[in-house]
Amino acid sequence: MPMRMSAAVLLFEKSERELMVCDRREDYEQSTYRTSTVIKAKAILQKLNCGHPTVLVSASDGHLYIVKLMCGAQGPNALANEVLGNELARCLGLSVPEWRPIEISKECMDRYLMLFWPDCGSGLNRPGPGLHFGLRAVGQDAGETVYEILPANWLSKVVNRNDFLGMLLLDLWANQVGHRKAIFVSSPDNSVATAFFIDNSQMFGGFWGHEEQRRGTAMYFDRRVYAGLDVDRILNWWLQKAIPMDESTLLCLAASIPRQWHHGGYLQEVTAQLQTRKWFVARLLAQELRLISETSAGNEFSFKTSDQFSQLWVGQSLDDGQTDPPVRERRKRSRNMADSGRERPEDHST
Repeated sequence: MPMRMSAAVLLFEKSERELMVCDRREDYEQSTYRTSTVIKAKAILQKLNCGHPTVLVSASDGHLYIVKLMCGAQGPNALANEVLGNELARCLGLSVPEWRPIEISKECMDRYLMLFWPDCGSGLNRPGPGLHFGLRAVGQDAGETVYEILPANWLSKVVNRNDFLGMLLLDLWANQVGHRKAIFVSSPDNSVATAFFIDNSQMFGGFWGHEEQRRGTAMYFDRRVYAGLDVDRILNWWLQKAIPMDESTLLCLAASIPRQWHHGGYLQEVTAQLQTRKWFVARLLAQELRLISETSAGNEFSFKTSDQFSQLWVGQSLDDGQTDPPVRERRKRSRNMADSGRERPEDHST
């Protein structure tokens, strides 16, 4: 049977006590490209075992949110990584839950948090009031069920398995140093399931920004999700969507990050890292695909070589005036290929 999410995420009792929170969000309101409205926490319902201090919150918009609390235990950029990773994935068209900055007041913290952090009575390492990262809990509609793990015979029911290849591309590009995580929301009749990608806190070199990605760490742990897909065609489609994302696009997406969630040079460091990794992400992608093939006996994989992927990426990225005739010709062929297949590739799962 599939492994369901914690019952606290799916079944909950609405608290009769609603707490109003103070309206201290000037830094975030001043963001020019702000895309997410601050919402208020009404009650903290449960502590979740997610590594980073995380709680289940009922919010003022009537929805449940998985809230990662702002604290320094995992470095200064964990929440910023969550936001930018979510925005990048959404910009590419990948399935990710909606995020919101959630403000939790001191009164709310005092009333509920001691129930979950009784050892924080001294105030040491206790998350404080303010803005925290909220990810809207999926599967809240009637009849939906959320699963952490699907059995092999359910993989063909996942309607967006192509997104796993798009997420692999993004994770390699963004230097994701932790394993990719996903959850699955099934339809009421369990005939289909949709994957949603979660936990981007270890993108961009991890919590402190200094780690380097190791081969295989960015992939989803169950590599059967990649089996039976037309990898070559699907990845070329994702590449065409990722290539136009230049520095101005990245800075625009990052502008939605509250300033208190990252250190001063974070935006410049991350955008520079993304621009640099763009030139060799295709080689990393080819290496990951070979690893998938090596560890998936009996599955068919079709993918280009490292050189071919690298040529496609560079040919699309370099300016015409800086490229030699062979590269310009590859760029022309790549554009022709993109023009002939603008539609999102359909899943052809086995």
